[in-house]
Amino acid sequence: MKIKLTPELCYLAGLHSRSTAERNAIGVFTKRPEMEEKFIDLALKKLKIEPNRLIIEEDGDTHHVFFYHSKLGSQLRKVSGSCNILFKLPTPQSRSYMAGIFDAAGYFSGSGMHIRGITTRETIMLQQFGVHTSGDRIKDISRFLALIKGFSVIADKVDLSKTRR
Repeated sequence: MKIKLTPELCYLAGLHSRSTAERNAIGVFTKRPEMEEKFIDLALKKLKIEPNRLIIEEDGDTHHVFFYHSKLGSQLRKVSGSCNILFKLPTPQSRSYMAGIFDAAGYFSGSGMHIRGITTRETIMLQQFGVHTSGDRIKDISRFLALIKGFSVIADKVDLSKTRR
């Protein structure tokens, strides 16, 4: 199964790269209803997943929304494994891939903006786009947010005046 690298599939690849679920389970763990809605919208409208194949589990205020698809899961893993080769320029595909990663593993703390488990490949990719990191911390917050704006559910709600640079 060959897939066309659309921004939507690249966003899913970014989300999937942070998944701790089963190998072929494509989904999201989230406390944010807007992320859950975006994932369901992508699954139903863009991927044409049958509604009865979507599984939604609740654990308190955390929701796990996913579906199983072995071929798509394999393709998404290939995208993640070669992200620094595929994404050399800030295209809609590369921007949405990083948005998926940030939505799945990004957070703010007193020391700035971070991405849990950022890989060397992803760090290289960000450096190609002019965004520098130190460990899992994003040094160029405003540049990174500009990169993923319009693709990230979380970044679109960030108020830079409230973040420490």
